[in-house]
Amino acid sequence: MARWCSLFLPFADDTLPIEQIAADRLRESLTAMGYTLYDPFGLIPGRAYPSAIKVFVTPRMGNWIAVVGASDEESFTAKVGLAQTIFGAEPFSTALLLGMEEPTSSPDSALIEVWEYGEPADPRTALIPYLKPGVTPDDLASALALNESGSPEMSISPTVLTMLPEDVKTLAEGVDEEQAQKLIKRLSANVMGKLGGAPANAADVLKSSAPDWNTAAGKRVRATAACLTLPEAWYTLDFLEIRDAYALSRRFQRFPNAARLPGDQAALDAVPNALDYTPVYGGKG
Repeated sequence: MARWCSLFLPFADDTLPIEQIAADRLRESLTAMGYTLYDPFGLIPGRAYPSAIKVFVTPRMGNWIAVVGASDEESFTAKVGLAQTIFGAEPFSTALLLGMEEPTSSPDSALIEVWEYGEPADPRTALIPYLKPGVTPDDLASALALNESGSPEMSISPTVLTMLPEDVKTLAEGVDEEQAQKLIKRLSANVMGKLGGAPANAADVLKSSAPDWNTAAGKRVRATAACLTLPEAWYTLDFLEIRDAYALSRRFQRFPNAARLPGDQAALDAVPNALDYTPVYGGKG
């Protein structure tokens, strides 16, 4: 099962309603596959489906948007299929899937897949148009090959290393357990799981689902992303955080004076623009 996975879509035309186009295509595709669209965030809870695809379309981040889905197998498989179909045509000619499968300790568990016009493409060449200034194709190849042989001594090129966020540079050079734990704590903080109410220990339960970027798979994904013009905070796109912040934002939009439970504000602060995200849910059964 995918531990963490998001689909990133670059676009060139700033004048297009990119978010709406992506959401409309998702809805049409899910309907065509026999799913019933539903809104789990409405005033009255809707039907619970035993089989469901759950994704959010992010607001534009520079010249990228993302489709962030739940980590369940059905939502993950759907993202792969969608990259090959509805996101295989303009204005989404390129689709980049970044993720990690279990066990994340294996470098082969890094998910770095690219499709161009719906066809699988070699990331070493397909991602060249999206390199950051100063990053070369050789830097990209170096990042993609990080720990590919399983050797923990293999390092990221100096150029790529300078592109990594400060809290990850140490992890790229070698394992610093204290720094790693700080990073994981920050990534998993505020994951409260409040959709439909959550137990008091929900944060502790959900911490185990946070991606560990100190693993071999995590390093490869982070090093590759550091070469690209992806938004700086791409790796913080967590489905649970987005879902919880969106649910709370919808609730307080309807009832501004509703009482706030412990943890509500932290969840809202984690994704302050939650209502700019577009949920697309489809269920079967």
